[in-house]
Amino acid sequence: MLVGTLALGMTQHVGVMRGLIQTKTPLGKWKDVLMEDPHQIMSAYLACAQDASRRIG
Repeated sequence: MLVGTLALGMTQHVGVMRGLIQTKTPLGKWKDVLMEDPHQIMSAYLACAQDASRRIG
């Protein structure tokens, strides 16, 4: 789960970051990926959103 974020310069994914925080989306394996390369936020969001939709449907 993402609990906070800071966007400097690259603000095109602020909505994605906000969504992950507000929905308390579990990041699973993506946590380590994002710690190494925060630019992967969109890939993490898409993967986690797809995973969440599979659990609901």
